[in-house]
Amino acid sequence: SSGINAGDTGSSGINAEYGTTVMREIPFAAIQYPIWEKLRSQYNPEGNGFKSGLLGSIAGAVAGGVTTPIDVVKTRIMLSTTGEGVVTVVRQLLSEGFGSFLMDCLLELDGCLSVVLLL
Repeated sequence: SSGINAGDTGSSGINAEYGTTVMREIPFAAIQYPIWEKLRSQYNPEGNGFKSGLLGSIAGAVAGGVTTPIDVVKTRIMLSTTGEGVVTVVRQLLSEGFGSFLMDCLLELDGCLSVVLLL
């Protein structure tokens, strides 16, 4: 199962999930790949696969940290039961204060760190 069920979320739910996923993935890739290329050319010119993977992980961690605020918005939209959009969720986050937003960011990063530590 893909986790997306049109009967549960409707086409607007699928569109919101797609749009917010793309909204995060484009900046993530735009940050990750140039960092990885720079690290790879500087620290792994011989093309060692293990080093390349390690450097890619570092680049991904930086990109993930930078795009975590976007991921928080995406997660809130995807978990919404009322179909809120990006603007509504951002306003809600702003009204809750920086502490709430920071907590969501830390929870997102904690999930990423848990996965990395399991590897």
